[in-house]
Amino acid sequence: MDKFVLNVNPDYGLSDEYKPRVSKVSFGDGYELRRKQGINTVRKSWNPKWTTLSKTEATLVDNFIVPRLEYQAFLWTHPESAIEYKVLCTSYSKTYDAFGNYSIALTLVEDFN
Repeated sequence: MDKFVLNVNPDYGLSDEYKPRVSKVSFGDGYELRRKQGINTVRKSWNPKWTTLSKTEATLVDNFIVPRLEYQAFLWTHPESAIEYKVLCTSYSKTYDAFGNYSIALTLVEDFN
């Protein structure tokens, strides 16, 4: 499996988002029955951003992410915890700022396939 490697850490403010999958049934008396759905019931996601990438670094990200976008999972190492996750990139944007700097934003979702 391919691994996403960029020798530049994302900007500060990277947050871990947890999305649980739960079935709920509400009864008339206020009682609610909840049950987890499936085996992997909590999916994590991240939105890393880089705001000062060079053209070379932005091209590396382009060449890796675009062919796999919403299609093929890859390995990504969380910059804070150093835990390696299998992820799918569901969103990608690149902006040319000024003075040769590029900004890139990704949405990475944990993949269980």
